[in-house]
Order: sequence, then C-alpha cells, then structure tokens
Amino acid sequence: MHRCLRIPEVVREICGLLQRREALSMALTCRQFLEPGLDKVWAEVTAFNALIACMPEGLWKVEEKALEGWINFEPTRIYSLSRALRSSDIERYLKFYAHRIRMFRVISCSGLKWMALDALQALQVTTNWELGVLSPRLEKLVWEGPSSMDVIGEEWANHFSPCMSLFWGPDLRSPCLSLEEGRPPHATSINQATILTTKLKRLDIMMHGGEQHLVDEYLSSFPWPDLQYIRTDTISPSTIHHLGNIPSLATIELLDLKGNPPPLQYSATTCSAAIISGARFSNLKKLELKSLDLLQITAFIQQIPPTSPVEVLAFSSIKFAPPSEAQNAVESIGLHANPGTLRSLLLRDGYDEFEDSGQPIKEPIELDPDASTDITSLLAFKHLTSVQVLFKETILVTPELIARIPMAWPSLTMLELCPQVPSTRTALIDHTHLLDLLRGCKSLLYLGLRFDATKIKGSEQDRGAPFPLRGLRVGDSPILSPWRVLDFLERNMPSLAAPARYIAERGVGSLYEQRWKKVVESRVEDWGDDDAPWSYSLRSE
Repeated sequence: MHRCLRIPEVVREICGLLQRREALSMALTCRQFLEPGLDKVWAEVTAFNALIACMPEGLWKVEEKALEGWINFEPTRIYSLSRALRSSDIERYLKFYAHRIRMFRVISCSGLKWMALDALQALQVTTNWELGVLSPRLEKLVWEGPSSMDVIGEEWANHFSPCMSLFWGPDLRSPCLSLEEGRPPHATSINQATILTTKLKRLDIMMHGGEQHLVDEYLSSFPWPDLQYIRTDTISPSTIHHLGNIPSLATIELLDLKGNPPPLQYSATTCSAAIISGARFSNLKKLELKSLDLLQITAFIQQIPPTSPVEVLAFSSIKFAPPSEAQNAVESIGLHANPGTLRSLLLRDGYDEFEDSGQPIKEPIELDPDASTDITSLLAFKHLTSVQVLFKETILVTPELIARIPMAWPSLTMLELCPQVPSTRTALIDHTHLLDLLRGCKSLLYLGLRFDATKIKGSEQDRGAPFPLRGLRVGDSPILSPWRVLDFLERNMPSLAAPARYIAERGVGSLYEQRWKKVVESRVEDWGDDDAPWSYSLRSE
C-alpha cells in the first residue's frame, strides 16, 4: 500500500471523489478504508430503501402496488409493520449509518420502497420524537409537497410531512421546500422546522402554479438571521423589502420574476441623488433574475441601493425588449450597482425564444437607425472582469467606446456585445479597433464583437501579438476573404477556438455565413477548445 493511503485525510479525499459503487468497493478493501468509504456511500440517501435494509426482514408486511398510468415500471413496494417496533430493530442503523447522512430526499417514483404511515409513526414513538434522529447530521433536505408525493396514495401524501421531523434536525442548513395551498399538516411541519432549525444558510422554494402569496407569507414570517442564499420563482415587492433587511443574505436567485410595478424611467442625465439609499441588502453579493419581461427585472434593480456590495449581476428576459426598455435597464444598473464591488454583469433579452427555436429570429424589414443601446454608463464600474450585454437591437460599439474600455475595465477577461440575432447594420469598428482592444486588455480571453472584417489583408500582425484570446464570436461581421481573415487570426490569436456566428437559418446561409464557415474549415491545424462561459449556446461553423 502506498504510504499516502495511510493518511486518513488523503483516503477521505479520495473517497469523496468516487461514485457510490466505487466507494463501497473501496470500503470493503481493508479496515482503513471502511469509515471514509461508508461515509461516501451514505452521504446522500434517497427514499427509504437504505433504512428498510437495515431493519429485520420479519418486521414487515410488504404490499406491491402497480401504479395507474406508470407503464413498464417496476411495482412500488409499501412496507407496513407486522408487529410492534422495538428499539433494537433500529439499533444497527442508528449506531453505524444514521450519522453519515448529509442529504436526504424522497422522490415520487415507482420501483422504490416506501414506509407506510404506521411504520413512520412507530419510529417517532420509539425514538421519543427526537428531531432528526434518523439523520442527526443532515445538512440538505429535499422536501416535496403532497401533490408531488401521491405515488402511493393521497392519504399518505397528506400525512407524511409531520414524519419528516425524523430526518431534519438542528444542523439542517439547506432545505429545498415546496409550499402548497390547502395542505395544513404540510404547512405546519415546514413552519415548525423553520423555527427549530437554527443554522439555515440556504433556502430553495419550489412553486407549483399560482402560489406566490404562500412564498411571500412564508418568507415574511421569519427573521432569517443566518440565511445567505435564497432561490424561488418570484416574490412580491413587499417581500423584496423584507429580504433587504436580512443581514447575511448574499445571493438571491429568482427564476420567474413578476408582479412588480413598472420601473422608473432613467436616462444618462438622471441625478443619482434621487436614487434609493439606506442599509438594505447590506451583504448582497450576487443577484440573478429571470423574467418574461425586462421591465420586471429593471423594477427589481431599482430596489437595490448603490451601497449594496453586489459583485455579480445576471439578468435574462424571455421576450425581446424594445430599445427604450433595454436602455433603461442599462441606466438602472449604472445608478443602482456599486462601482466599488461589481465584477461580473450579464444582461440579455430573448434567451428562451432564441435558444429554443433552433434558428435566429429574423431581422425586421424596417429598422430604427437610432435604436442601438448605449452602454457608456457602465464604464464607471472599474472592477468589471466580465461584461455580457446582449439585446435584439445592436449595442452601440464605436471606436470611442473601444478606446475607453481598456482604461475603464483593465482586468477584463470576458466581453460579449455581439447581437444574438442577424443584423445588417453597418459595423462601426474594424479589425484595427479589435487589435487595439486586445492590446489594451491584456487579460481578455473571450470576445463577442461585431466588426468589419472586409479590410483585412492577412499580413497584419500587431506589435502586441500573440494575444491569449481563446474564444471569439463575430455575429454578422462583414467578411470578404476567408483566407485573409484566417491568416490574420492565426498571426494574432493562435490559441483561438473556431470563431462562431449566431445559429444559422435552415437552408442556404448568407454569403457572410458561408465565408466565416470557410474560415473555420480552411485551417490545417485543429482549433482550440471553446471553453468560454458564453451567455447562450451556439454551434461553431
């Protein structure tokens, strides 16, 4: 045996990286591997199979139930007591396995072993109703509501929640809960768990249908002194205000924001003195919002004081935003984000329509020449390392903006301003401005920018080359000579992955598309791997 394997910490780290089956094999190899191997095997437990396996076979009456509508699935087995439960029946489980469990979940799925209510209630009585007795060191709990748990019957689903106290205890840190209308035992159990668990750090709330008021009531009913992370679909404006007073809250993630009143209309001349201030969201580091409309996101942004230490902003709307709404969102970020802390910004529209369609939304026949979005106000955020601003309408990228970016964002590693959809607007910058940007931003690794590539001769090699750029998105960048562009890229960006455009329309592509495709196909050496954290997925040409 290698001497490193005699160090318990090393063995534990190795077991932590293994799959459960591999960890079990390692645990059975020798005594030294037994404890860390079993810790891995029992770290995450789903349903009651493991608990039932540790109890006497003669304890159970087993009923097989074929579920209606579940075709070609294994039958579900329901375990009820055939005799009185004794402490000795669960002694082995409590002594050797219960303390290893860190995550427990019950999922509505056929083929699993389920404990009948009489068995669960007998466990509560036998253990003197001790909280979390079956997993005393549990940290994460996935707790679905009755509507998702009716796989073995409505009665079981309605009365199961009070029995969850067998699993959650004072050490619970991260519950994933479901709130449902008209389920008093479930609601009572969740409220009591929230009161008695004193170390909650993370909270995920699953929503089914129109239950926003339940989420608002639940969140507003507790002070949450140690809560650091919350994720749910949406919350009301009054609940936003309540969250702002939670002292440790560092991350908010809302997946379907709605119900906010229309935002104020800002402009580049809006006075910052009129902006909301105070000590709200005093520890907020990350804000991630998704919504049908960009207006909802902008309204939330305007609830954040500029003193909040936010480092990451990620905003996505499903619908495409009109130019005025896009500009208002940019100006709202400029006035409400903290210039001293903001490091990463993602702001985009149309993400669902674009990605799910399999092809881009076509550019309209009639275009407003003044409809582009100006991001100059974002240059005030000197600590930004990642900037991704993508709207259906073009971002206004001028030579003046390119010249200011290296001074404004000296540590920039990601810049994505490339339109998501086809664009026939005239590109205001060319390859010389691209080189100026790469020379000024020495840490830039990923770039999405539409530029005029028609003037490239191929022999240009910048004095700062080779640049470390690894990912490039060019959108509808005009191009005349694929060979010259390829030569230009190889001379200045040798580590580059294949340059990508938007997702091409079905059928024959434009000449620009065909030429960029030729750039990719003509390289003798393989392109690098595109490992960029792009805001939306594309196929390389």
